Amino acid sequence: EVRAFRNGFRKDAPFIFNGLPGEAYVMMDKHAVDLAIKDAEAKKFNESEELFELVVSKYQEMSDTRVELKLLKQVWDMKALVIGTFESWNPQFWSDIKTDDLEDVNKALLKSLKKMANETPIVKGWKCYRDIEDEIKNMNVLLPLINDLHSNAMRDRHWKGLARVCKVKSIEPHDPKFTFENCVKLKLHEYTDACEEIIETASKELKIERKLTEVEKLWQGLTLDYPPHNDSEMCLIRPSEEVIEGLEGNQLELQTMIGMGKFVDFFRDRVLHWQSALGTVEDVLKVWINVCRNWSSLESIFMASADIRSQLPEATKTFE
Repeated sequence: EVRAFRNGFRKDAPFIFNGLPGEAYVMMDKHAVDLAIKDAEAKKFNESEELFELVVSKYQEMSDTRVELKLLKQVWDMKALVIGTFESWNPQFWSDIKTDDLEDVNKALLKSLKKMANETPIVKGWKCYRDIEDEIKNMNVLLPLINDLHSNAMRDRHWKGLARVCKVKSIEPHDPKFTFENCVKLKLHEYTDACEEIIETASKELKIERKLTEVEKLWQGLTLDYPPHNDSEMCLIRPSEEVIEGLEGNQLELQTMIGMGKFVDFFRDRVLHWQSALGTVEDVLKVWINVCRNWSSLESIFMASADIRSQLPEATKTFE
């Protein structure tokens, strides 16, 4: 009977049970009652054995069951604590989620679980223990992702991409009703690589967007200098150092952006536009400065030399 009871316990106790802790407790209570009944029967047999001076039976199976039942209860207590902790986070709104605090709690849960396993290594082989470990580890992956998704680099296009990855219709983090529970339901931990790629893309695109905005603002405000030539009424172009440095620096930055592969795709047209525009500015300035330089050289010849003016009257007239 004891052997049959032991086999039944190993088969039916919630070692591999996937239900709620409350249901597992009911199952363990039943086994505890059965164990108590068997203990009472064993006690009677032991008393009879002592009466007839026989060897008192030990019933090792019952001792093993008693120990395992106690450990199983501890494992399910831990699972109830983990589930209760995670469920307490569910109502938090997206803007209120403090992932650093939650990660500290999660690490403490994992530490407690590891301590249990070190003290009683047998529980490591039980599925109910491994399920708890998986839940904590999944949360350990989820929380950093949620933290990164709070980045101000995330735009609507990135959330749409994340929705496709998670196979949902849409993700609305700006909705006041969007909560931690909504994040959990997305099962982000199952799409870690894709999520990290979207987060990285958003971060790189933000850098490109900011740099493009700086380029656009710079060239909206830059002006060209036209100082008088030798105190005359004629003004010649003279690009400032700011213009020259802006041209060189911005063209190099735009070339770097083009080399960023997929990260520049969304801004490619804007980048190519500014590459073309600054290339045109550079070409025009080169021609313009060359014309001014040549004119300045001719001006000193025709306007300052009486001999040249007398010897080349037609050319002087044309120059004037």
